[in-house]
Amino acid sequence: MSETTDPPPLTDPIEILRLLHAGDRLAHCHPIGWRLLSGDLAVSETAVNALKRGVTRMAGDGPGGGRLVPLDDGLFGGFSQTWMWAEGGTAVPP
Repeated sequence: MSETTDPPPLTDPIEILRLLHAGDRLAHCHPIGWRLLSGDLAVSETAVNALKRGVTRMAGDGPGGGRLVPLDDGLFGGFSQTWMWAEGGTAVPP
């Protein structure tokens, strides 16, 4: 019997952005780290930090500028558990 393992975490913020723009949500799962909910894929913290800072533009026909914003559904001491992509530059994460 072979043991299954997770694929390596996604590291490309633009690839993650496309999945978020398609409706997926990002969760900070304790203690395993960041994961896309619909795809159940691990995401690197470096890529998450890039998306939190914001993306001003994207090549091609993808979504425009924006950033990750918390959904305020914190489960652990008031921290947000899930995050979504917000178009535009007006939303600021905590």
